[in-house]
Formats: sequence, structure tokens, C-alpha cells
Amino acid sequence: MRQVLSGWTRRADAESVAPDWSGPLAQGAFAHDAAVSSFRHVPGRILRKAGAGYLWRTLSETGDASEGVSGSIDVGAAEPQTPPLPMRSSADLAGAVYQHKTPEQVIREAALAHETNVDQAAMDEAQRQPLLPSPQAPQYPSVSPQPEGELSTLGGNVRGVLLPEPSTSEVRLHRELCQRNIHVDKVRKLAWAGVPARLRAMVWKLLLGYLPSSSARRDDTLGRKRRAYLEAVDSHYSTNMHRSEDEEAIHRQVVVDVPRTCPCHAFFHVPEVQTALTRVLYIWAVRHPATSYVQGMNDLATPFFFVFFMEQLATVDRSARTWSSEEVLALHSLQDVFLHVPSEVQAAALDAVEADAYWCLTALLDKIHDYYTFAQPGIQKRVFFMQELVSRVDADLKHHLDDEGLDFMQFAFRWMNCLLMRELPFPLMIRVWDAYVSEPDGFAVFHVYVCAALLHSFSAQLRKLDFQDLIMFLQNLPTQQWTLQEIDLILSQAFLWNSIFGSSGHLTQRIQ
Repeated sequence: MRQVLSGWTRRADAESVAPDWSGPLAQGAFAHDAAVSSFRHVPGRILRKAGAGYLWRTLSETGDASEGVSGSIDVGAAEPQTPPLPMRSSADLAGAVYQHKTPEQVIREAALAHETNVDQAAMDEAQRQPLLPSPQAPQYPSVSPQPEGELSTLGGNVRGVLLPEPSTSEVRLHRELCQRNIHVDKVRKLAWAGVPARLRAMVWKLLLGYLPSSSARRDDTLGRKRRAYLEAVDSHYSTNMHRSEDEEAIHRQVVVDVPRTCPCHAFFHVPEVQTALTRVLYIWAVRHPATSYVQGMNDLATPFFFVFFMEQLATVDRSARTWSSEEVLALHSLQDVFLHVPSEVQAAALDAVEADAYWCLTALLDKIHDYYTFAQPGIQKRVFFMQELVSRVDADLKHHLDDEGLDFMQFAFRWMNCLLMRELPFPLMIRVWDAYVSEPDGFAVFHVYVCAALLHSFSAQLRKLDFQDLIMFLQNLPTQQWTLQEIDLILSQAFLWNSIFGSSGHLTQRIQ
């Protein structure tokens, strides 16, 4: 089984390199074999799991589909009935699907097309139903076309800001969040491909278990949790309280690390923000003595604080000014955004941000607590898993790293410890975390697949470097100019590998 999967992934990797689209290929005039070569070895069950059911049917009709590791597949029994699809031949596939597209793009687009066909009837029916009232349900503002260059996946003050018309998936997610009893699994599925900024805070809280799925309990739960955190601040962070020697050591380390957090973004160096982050990390450490504080936790608190700050800003700011995420990240003072907000409202908003960030950070760290216990066994286990995974999906790169004497721990330790927060631009990490919170074990297992996909994306460059250059490259990845397109390709690749190796269990069982 391992040899079969390893062989398939090597073939898929070799064939997934984007070809030269100049000349006749740009006109879709390449032959039948070229049209199906990238996917003829892909197991049908993988195409179906990626949502590419119609691609599997097309390859099946032309006799080019692989039976894969599971033998022949009964497509009709495995998939729901869908309306007829226009692409029924390899020639159509060549001209309409493969033109100017890599296999990864084809799979992602196939997933979207398949999901749209399956769910269209349900959507039509849902649109005829009235929305149920919910105190926590987000409401859409008036929208108009979004200015060029704005990243719609980032948070911002949605009141009056130019945003795109809601997509079908966004409408479905909004309707699901408006239910009295939310189906969390449906929200996970809809959120995986990216959460709209106006819904992100609620979706993250819901999927991390901070908010209950029942709207009847939501306000009480949120109020009780926030009060509990403020009581913990009074108990553990009073200016006049006496700290033990261990607590004083924790506080000193947190105070040293917080100013180093996200050095490229002024927002995280605003005094009020740094004070709040210091309290969150210190209180978490003293309430979890078996783990305490470990360097790197400061990075993990920042996405929560930023997303929830944008939520509160959109709620309390009544001015005509709108704030984009880029503008907020560049802030040197919160008074710029709270200029028209009463001081007591501002204080209450910051308290809510701090409390929500604490509880969601707690939910995250509970999933990876063995990363920060003595000897950090969780990190060692997952770095070993990443090494095994890379040896199967990119054997040439693994052999080169071995020949140069580079141990994965020398670069991947930080990737696991800080969940890539220092490797990818902060705005793009918000998108990555959309996928993480949507996966049942996203911050632990799926993160390893993302790390492997990130490493694999630089394979051609890495195989040309010696030991010293490898260390320098991997500790300073050239990702600052990346966009959502590169991130989506990384996540798509990670999803496919997770579908292959995760379902078989022969690798994943080693890190459970």
C-alpha cells in the first residue's frame, strides 16, 4: 500500500508542474493523452473527496481514469445525483478546463462546481424561507463593488465600507449562522474555503467551542465567560498583589516577548494592545501550571486579538470613517479609531476583545498542549511525521536535505511551535486559520500537511542549495509578496495529501 501511494504521489507531483502554455497549448489544441495525464493516476475516491466528481466521470467515460488503490469504484453509488454537466469528453476537458490552469486549480474549481450543482436546489428552497431571528446573527450592510486590491478575506469596519456582493457560499454561511440551532458541521464545511470578514469572529468562536450552537444560550454564555476572565484578571494581575518566584519569572518572560510580537505591524505595539496581550498570556500560564508559558504562545494570541478587535470596532464605531485591516495593522494609537467612541464604551470593547482572545487561545492550546510540556513531545512527533510525509511526496527533496546533513528539527521546530506565524504574512495567516478552525484537528494534524506543502512549494529552489544556504532560506522564507492565490494552492495541496494519507491512516496514526 505504501509503495502504491508513494508511486502515485511521485507521478502526480511530476505531472502537476504547470506546463508551457505558449503556442498550440494555449489554444487548447493538445492531444487526448495530455488532457488527462495529470489526473489519470489519481484515485477516483480522492477526486470525489476533493469534490471533483464530474472530473472522475469524464475520465471514466474515456477509459482514462485510474482505479486507484481501492480498485474499481461504483461512481453512481458513491455520488449524489447531479444535473447533467457540459464537459463529457477529454477534448472538452482539454479546451475548457486545462487552458491556463494547473492541476491544483482544476481540482479546486471542480470542487466548487460540484458543490454548486449538488446544493443549488437546496439553496433555492432556503431562499424562500424566512430567516429566524438570532441575537448574535450578523447583519449585512449595504454593499457596493469593492475597490481594486482590497483583500476581502480580511476584517474591517463593515459599516459603509465598500465590499463585494455576497457570494453563494457567504449567503449559505450567513443563513446557517442565523439558525436557532446551528449545524456546526455545515459551518465547518462552508468555512474551510475562507470566511468572509464580517462573519469571521462569530465563526471562529463557534468552531472553537467558545460559543454554543444554540442562540438561546449564546448571550448568557458569552457574558459568563467574559465575567470569569475579568475576575481572573482581578485575582492574578492586580498591581498590588504578591507574586511567587515562579509567577514573577513567568511575568518577566511574557513582558520580554510581547514587544517582539509581530514586529512588522504597529498595531501590536500599541500600549493598550501589549498590556492586554501580556495579561492574556500571563493569566493563561498561571492557570495552567503543568504547561506554563512557552515562547511562541505570544504569536498564537495575535490572530484572535486582531479578529475580535475588528469585530468590536465594527460594532462600536459610529463615525463615518471606515477602517481596513491594513489601516488598523498600521495604527500607532487606538485613539485614532476610537475618536468618536465614549471612553466607557471603548473600555468595554477592549475588555470583550481581551476576554474572547483568552478563551479562544485556551481552546487552541488545549488541542496542542503537548507542544509545550516538558521536552515538547508533541512538536517532536509532528516534525517526525512531516519528515515521513515529505519522503513520500517529494523523495528527491528529502534525499537532498539528507545529503546536506539538514535535520528537519533545525527549521520545522519553529513551524510547529508558532504554527507558521513567523513564516507567512499576518494577513494571509488569517486565511490559513480559517481552514485550521474548520478542520477537526486543524492546528495539530492538518497543520503538518500545510507545512509539508509549504516546503514542497520551494522544492526546485531548495534542491540547488547547500547546507548554509538551506538554513538561511528556510528560516527566512520569501513569502512576503505572496497573495491569497499562493495560500490557496498550499491549502489545496495539503487537503489532497490529507485525503490520501489521512484516510489510509498508515501515516496519521503515528501522530494521534
